[in-house]
Amino acid sequence: MNKRAGLLLAGVLAAIMVAVGYMAASMGGYKDVSDLAKVKEPTLVTVKGVIADYRADPNSDTVVFVLQGEDGSLITAEFSYQRFVNMHGRAPGPWILGQEIVVKGVFYPSKQGNTLGYMDISEMLKGCHEGYEAPPATG
Repeated sequence: MNKRAGLLLAGVLAAIMVAVGYMAASMGGYKDVSDLAKVKEPTLVTVKGVIADYRADPNSDTVVFVLQGEDGSLITAEFSYQRFVNMHGRAPGPWILGQEIVVKGVFYPSKQGNTLGYMDISEMLKGCHEGYEAPPATG
């Protein structure tokens, strides 16, 4: 193989590796809530969990979720009430219980109570599925 062909092949392989690395980082790169038991210091994470409980306060623009992992582990996670309403078209209510969500934010580990810690949600990447369904027709 001549020098030019070798350089071309190296360039193509480098481009493929960059593309594969980008796809791996941007697709499915989230953890389950239960994986947060291994986190020892505040860390930016993307996690999925099932909403086991919630508390909503539109006056302070907060929704606090209790998210449950596959092994039953729990975290509390806070998000903007208004952003939740804008994303789902309605306020949080009992309809969100049992829904799986994927969120991104900073997780602060703490073994206080029965949770692994607290998460300050910066983005809700996958919201409550039922929130996207049209309300029943009336009349």
